[in-house]
Amino acid sequence: MYKKAIDSALIERMASFGGHELKVQLIDMFLDKMPERAALINQGILNKEADSVERTAHSLISSAGNLGGFAVSDLAVELEAAAMQADYPKMSSINQKLIKTVDEFQAFLIQQKTLS
Repeated sequence: MYKKAIDSALIERMASFGGHELKVQLIDMFLDKMPERAALINQGILNKEADSVERTAHSLISSAGNLGGFAVSDLAVELEAAAMQADYPKMSSINQKLIKTVDEFQAFLIQQKTLS
């Protein structure tokens, strides 16, 4: 599992290489895509479409991890594994944790946009 839920140093290192504008662009891309990802996960679980959940969870692993969202990334790894097994009760349980964790991470990212 993760050591830190959110690694703010990672996002700051990224900004030191690409500048504040790049940091904001990457944050905006994550924030813009998250509602669609959440909907795909929810629909996949409700419609018993494990492949859709697996693909969406896989994309979330790297996108959250690249921004320092290790708790989100780790839960997405768990969700992807549950989807590979078509374990819908487990997917649903993980998704409930993921929703809360994503909300916290998004609040962190919004705050990071204002920091230079």
